[in-house]
Amino acid sequence: MLIGSATVRAPGVCGELAQGVIEGIHFLVTCPIDFYSRVTVDLYSDGPGVEAPDGCDKTAAAVRRALSQLKNAKVRAKLTINNPFPRGKGMASSSADLAAAIAATGLAFGEELTPYQIAQIALSIEPTDGIMIPGVALFDHRAGIIRESLGPPPPMEIVALDLGGTVDTVQFNMVDRFQRWQNVDEQTKEALRLLRLGIANEDPVLVGQGASISADAAKPYFLNHAWRKSRILRRRWGLSG
Repeated sequence: MLIGSATVRAPGVCGELAQGVIEGIHFLVTCPIDFYSRVTVDLYSDGPGVEAPDGCDKTAAAVRRALSQLKNAKVRAKLTINNPFPRGKGMASSSADLAAAIAATGLAFGEELTPYQIAQIALSIEPTDGIMIPGVALFDHRAGIIRESLGPPPPMEIVALDLGGTVDTVQFNMVDRFQRWQNVDEQTKEALRLLRLGIANEDPVLVGQGASISADAAKPYFLNHAWRKSRILRRRWGLSG
């Protein structure tokens, strides 16, 4: 018997506006976009169990954790997921599924989970973008220690470069880059200062400048060819960052 149902959508991102280490804690600044994963959770009395589409094992695991936290692990959950994002492209496809599914599980029971609760459940599954936090978020994507909404983003259009390949989030975050980020601490602080100022003043130019400083600081450690192409396009098209 159907005992509850809810549908929630969660935004993806276009990479991040900044990333690094502050006060010894890894963080990123989300770049949310107006594009969403939509998840429906139907709850039935003939449990336990979680049914999810193929390839959505992490989302199913997140729903199991949510059910356990809600002390309703004996019900059966059926997930319907509509996710338009390409996988492994830095668009938070998995994070959006997790956040939407966890939130929908709570709402199906009539309980609205807080962004912090959603984040903690999602982080117990894998490193997660802070898309459950409204607006642009300063977020510790590994442990959730830092979680701050910087405010809604100013109106911006984004040019995204897809140079091929995919990234496994779990494998990527297993590599220790702490010292590398520590080495660019001053650039990171300046990037955050400009991002905060740009968001507070709804100024996309300042946001772009902050994002560029963060990208330039990361350049020695990541995709140099992508960095070079982005620099060329910035100059050619007069982009903010």
